[in-house]
Amino acid sequence: MKIRKAETKDLPFIVECILESEKSGGDIFPYSAAFGVSISRFSQILLDVFDEEVNDQPWCLDHWFIAESNDGEAAAGLSAWEEGKGGVSSDFLKAQMLNYFLKNEWEQSQENLKVLSSVTIPRKPQYVQLEHLYTHPLYRGKGYMKNLIQEAFNSFGNKYFEIQVLESNKHAVSLYEYIGFSVHERQCNGDIERLSLLSGTCKLQLLRNHG
Repeated sequence: MKIRKAETKDLPFIVECILESEKSGGDIFPYSAAFGVSISRFSQILLDVFDEEVNDQPWCLDHWFIAESNDGEAAAGLSAWEEGKGGVSSDFLKAQMLNYFLKNEWEQSQENLKVLSSVTIPRKPQYVQLEHLYTHPLYRGKGYMKNLIQEAFNSFGNKYFEIQVLESNKHAVSLYEYIGFSVHERQCNGDIERLSLLSGTCKLQLLRNHG
């Protein structure tokens, strides 16, 4: 196993990490559900966003770590950045980019966005955010994600860390609690299930005091 910073060649795998992690163990892809766009179109939007090289949010190549298998394949990935380092929240930066690339859809999806915002938990400034944690099915159960998270801990040193995840993704929640995270906040809205916007109705904010 080799753990390294991401390179341009990793972008197809990074897009896979984002798409699959957003499903959070379920079948619903939130951006398709919210905006009515296909996964293939959103994949291209992600590549366009990475071309913009906007820091301090998860869709930036500089923030990605990759765990590589012994045969040289990308096995797992995650994005890690210090929240609010540039003075603007990562959620605001993402919203700006989505508004730019999906302007018409954004205006037509206000009800969905209002429901989603009801379970939005503000990220803690100066906490290192771990996002889009994903292991390819061929490499699960072999410690790739645990080692990848440990590399993020080591890279940021004595920092506080945060992960947000759907409560319904029990396997992920168990892993994060095993490596020292604990639930700090929980937000729920039953309308999410009615509108089929996420693979669960409750979102968790998990914190870890230091790496």
